[in-house]
Amino acid sequence: MSVIDTSAYNKFKTLPLAQYNIISYLMENNQTIFKLLKYPVADALDQPDLTMAEKGQLIWNGQIDSENYNIFFQRSTDDSFTTQNCKLHLYNSFLSPTNRTTATACFMFEIICFSKINQLNNYQTRIETMQQQILEALNGISIIDLGQLFFDMSKSRYDRAVSNITNNKNYIGNSFNMTVQSLG
Repeated sequence: MSVIDTSAYNKFKTLPLAQYNIISYLMENNQTIFKLLKYPVADALDQPDLTMAEKGQLIWNGQIDSENYNIFFQRSTDDSFTTQNCKLHLYNSFLSPTNRTTATACFMFEIICFSKINQLNNYQTRIETMQQQILEALNGISIIDLGQLFFDMSKSRYDRAVSNITNNKNYIGNSFNMTVQSLG
């Protein structure tokens, strides 16, 4: 019986914590995103900065009632949300091997907002501002144990942003992919 040497193959050990590491980077480097998630008012950007503990309290970690949280590391939850707020879902949407040791991973960002609180008092929208802030904070940045995130169609045909989330009644949203190559 021959033994196959699997040591030269990618084990994807960094994949399970990728979303957490991305959010951790944002927690340390961007107040705007977290103000827009926490404060459901038109002057959200004029509200006080959040502490690291307050930012951490926005992250859902499997609690029974997910409605009181704003950041999720999966596509959806079983709970519907009725409070007027904004949510950010971040998950691995696509994984494609380049060869046996490297791969391209796409991370989907979904920004979902009640339409009544989307408009900010500076003539900008919450959704567009959050999307721009996430792209500004992460595009080209190397994330611990993950690699360099990018939003670049020449490197990944999956990188794009679309306004495609709605229930035709009370919430709207955008989704976009950012990609990392050579996932280890």
